[in-house]
Amino acid sequence: MIGGIGKKARTQFIIVLAACNGVITVQKATESLGIESNRVCNLLTYLEKNGWIRRVKRGVYVPVAAVGPSDEYDFLDEPWLLAHEVYHPCYIGGWTAAQHWDFTEQIYQSICIVTSKRVNSHKKQIDNEVIRIKKCSSDQMFGTSPFWIGKTKIAISDPTKTIIDILNDPLLAGGIRPATDMLLSYLRSEHFDELLLLEYAAKMKNRTILKRLGFLVEKFSPKCDKILRNCEENLSKGYSFLDPRVKDNFLIKKWRLWVPRSFKDIKEFRDR
Repeated sequence: MIGGIGKKARTQFIIVLAACNGVITVQKATESLGIESNRVCNLLTYLEKNGWIRRVKRGVYVPVAAVGPSDEYDFLDEPWLLAHEVYHPCYIGGWTAAQHWDFTEQIYQSICIVTSKRVNSHKKQIDNEVIRIKKCSSDQMFGTSPFWIGKTKIAISDPTKTIIDILNDPLLAGGIRPATDMLLSYLRSEHFDELLLLEYAAKMKNRTILKRLGFLVEKFSPKCDKILRNCEENLSKGYSFLDPRVKDNFLIKKWRLWVPRSFKDIKEFRDR
């Protein structure tokens, strides 16, 4: 239930909303109001108790009530903003980015982000949103495109980095089968950039990516000769898994890759 608040608090709330663009943090509120942080914390506690904002994490709030004319303030119910504020530096990646770039029509019930921030869990529920988190090193935080939500600029993996991230960790697609589908959608799309794909693969410093890429391209899109040659010439000596979660595998010696037996006779991807 929303309670009444004083005129001063209401004015401050409007200023904070304009500055924070839908996700309120103590730091941004302090900067926008130009007052001490302890006074800002008291204000946010007051607004929360009266039902005007909702705490989703320590120091992070979202508005739940409109103020003033209905067309004057737009309360964004945008989970990407929450992820950006809580896990920055980060970018939207994996299946969420694949949906954005039209590489999949599959419906996912959570948001996927990649962050270099230290995290204690790979899954987090914030407010009503489930966020799947992939921790990476700071030198893998490249290949992003800007995406604006109101006045806030967030990052999303560009089309090529989305695919490379998925080949680096197929769980970012939900498994190797959807990862394969996303790769082939990318290869057929206007976003396909052969040189950039190989550049990003090398920059990740994980040559398992080349094993997965080479095997999948050879099986489902063999006309990509340059990709195949590059992958063959840069294989690491050890053996890797196409899908680390699968135990029933057979070995493809050419690619030094353990492949799920379910892939042995798959043909349907090639005709999509």
